[in-house]
Amino acid sequence: MRADKVQVLCEDLSKRVEVPVGAELVRSRVEGRSVLYCGKLEWVNRFAGQERTVIDECLQPVGDGRWSLYFNDVVCPETVNLTAVRHTAASDDARRQELVFTGRSGSQLFLQYTQVLGDTTAVQRKDVRFDIADDPVVGIEGARIEILELNSLAVRYRVLSGFE
Repeated sequence: MRADKVQVLCEDLSKRVEVPVGAELVRSRVEGRSVLYCGKLEWVNRFAGQERTVIDECLQPVGDGRWSLYFNDVVCPETVNLTAVRHTAASDDARRQELVFTGRSGSQLFLQYTQVLGDTTAVQRKDVRFDIADDPVVGIEGARIEILELNSLAVRYRVLSGFE
């Protein structure tokens, strides 16, 4: 669900909780509870000159377009109109792989390999180390990378082949 305009959820003398324009509330389920919509809201602090803070909050529908702040257990008096949005989820076999340079010691190169399968709940990480003194080419999961320059802050490289 997406907000088409800025909408106020709760308001009192000290604060105002808003659904910002374009904010998406994603339907989710919590065991033993009804459907919740979670998303980024803005907390406007009236005592700090209208200072705005982005908060992660879950909302529970209580009927008539009104919502309850799930973590604070406060029923908001205002109604909010949301537009249905359709997203295409990645297939279960979709995956993302990445290598991140984490440092070096002498001729040792340290990388972190991350693989995300399907949704972001299936994440695999492992730290890997390569000694490039004899061979500047490193490989993992089919990817082959030639190390051109290595110092404590960065690595310059050339990709010879990508992940399998």
